[in-house]
Amino acid sequence: MDDEYLIIAATRYTLGRQSYAVGIMADILKARAGSLSASTRSVIMRDIQDQGKLGYGMDCDRQDWLEALAAVDRANREAA
Repeated sequence: MDDEYLIIAATRYTLGRQSYAVGIMADILKARAGSLSASTRSVIMRDIQDQGKLGYGMDCDRQDWLEALAAVDRANREAA
């Protein structure tokens, strides 16, 4: 099983939800951002940014997603 596929799928599943799963997913993205491929980071960044146009849910969920987005963006810049 491809871990990166699962991370993308889980990110998409939790985007827009108001659940404890958002915090768990954000923590996974923050911890794994540097080990993800550039293409996976790109997909995740696009998905999180697109969801931001619709809203992230509760304020705590918004904060989790913005922190995850920052971690993925930082990993992109460090890889460049």
